Amino acid sequence: MAFNVDIFTQFLYNSRHMNTEIEQTQEAGKGSSQELLPRIFASPLYSVSMLECLSRIEYAGVNWILGMPPELMNASMHHHAQDELHHSKMMADAARTGRKVLSADELKIENRMTEDALAATERYLTAIFRKYYRKSVSVAEGSTFSLWFYYSLSLAVERRLIRIYPHVASKGTTEALRTMVKKLIHDEKEHFNAMEDGVGKMGPGLVALIEEMQGVEEEAAKIWMSTLERIYS
Repeated sequence: MAFNVDIFTQFLYNSRHMNTEIEQTQEAGKGSSQELLPRIFASPLYSVSMLECLSRIEYAGVNWILGMPPELMNASMHHHAQDELHHSKMMADAARTGRKVLSADELKIENRMTEDALAATERYLTAIFRKYYRKSVSVAEGSTFSLWFYYSLSLAVERRLIRIYPHVASKGTTEALRTMVKKLIHDEKEHFNAMEDGVGKMGPGLVALIEEMQGVEEEAAKIWMSTLERIYS
């Protein structure tokens, strides 16, 4: 059975924006996210908006997992989807809690920021989904295609989240948020290790492609972070 792509069409409508953002961010530095993220999560205003973006990324992971052909789904994948759904809700709930301390004027600003930041996040997700999907189609077929797509794409997203969440854990605006995210990081590392194990079972040829595809995700993330920097300035 082919991979179910219908549930991913929501990601594809905004891909036309990618070329413009690439042109705008070719000179973005690799260290920009290391400077940007602590500033975002230390701010009650910016943090609320970014938590919504993280919630969206976690929920995208649920969609990718549920797109697996039913005959390939196993208990580990179901558990993975359940965790990602829970993480998405955790981030959304944290954002709602954070809004309670914002003034009316700040809420207006946050609403505009969040709309723009979520659009940028969708473009990041669209970019990596399309490129990983195309690579998967070119290197594998059948169940091998579906599994490699799931493992490689999930590995890329888990790696990105593992890089982001420590900034929330150290700079989050409340002790409750910092504590919650420290526990969440443990879950994400478990998922990352599981994805690495899965990729490792796909054969040396497919394993060798992971490093190449990591560069694809890095470029998309650089564009995403550069856009966020403009939004949260």
